[in-house]
Amino acid sequence: MKILLLLLMISFTACTIKRVPPANEAESTSNFSVDYETLWSSPQDIQEDLRNADAGNINVLIINPWCSQCTHIASLLVHNGWDAGVHVLNSEEMWVQKLFHTLKVRKLPTLVVTDGQGQRILKKIDNERLILSYLRAYSD
Repeated sequence: MKILLLLLMISFTACTIKRVPPANEAESTSNFSVDYETLWSSPQDIQEDLRNADAGNINVLIINPWCSQCTHIASLLVHNGWDAGVHVLNSEEMWVQKLFHTLKVRKLPTLVVTDGQGQRILKKIDNERLILSYLRAYSD
């Protein structure tokens, strides 16, 4: 029981540490807010991509609105126009929590990249810098 509580405290602490962005990022996102209601993807959005044979890889970003790293990634995602082709999921929703456990996601934020049919996980990235690097490269 003590181990479980310790793990929960560590994961909560890791997700709530405030990252100070470099000067060039700070200018671009300082007064920028995200409308999460328009950002969230639904199960139907993902199923539609799975039915589309030409979808290529499917990118699923699992975040939480209270997580500072998650909100930083979400604001950059929208501000830089990287949100096209990325399904952003709210980890507080029950269906996302089931997916969270199925995919064995250990911390937030996490980007999961699957093949076009959703049969195979190609990448699972849970490091903020690596997520941003992937999204930059994917958007080009």
